Amino acid sequence: MEAVLLIALGLAGVYAVVCGRFGSGADAPRWLAWPLPLWNGVAHDWRHARPDYAKIARLERELGMGRESK
Repeated sequence: MEAVLLIALGLAGVYAVVCGRFGSGADAPRWLAWPLPLWNGVAHDWRHARPDYAKIARLERELGMGRESK
């Protein structure tokens, strides 16, 4: 049973490496390219874009909440 688990994990690891190496090209086959959007979602989408400080300052001025410029 342990040998089957090791073989399955090894094959999954090899498939992950092959997908990472050859699945990112524009002409990559679907069976290699499908994990890329999932990985990008996990790796990058959790970070939010930086706040637009100029827009925040403008809205604060419009609402009378910001510091008055002299």
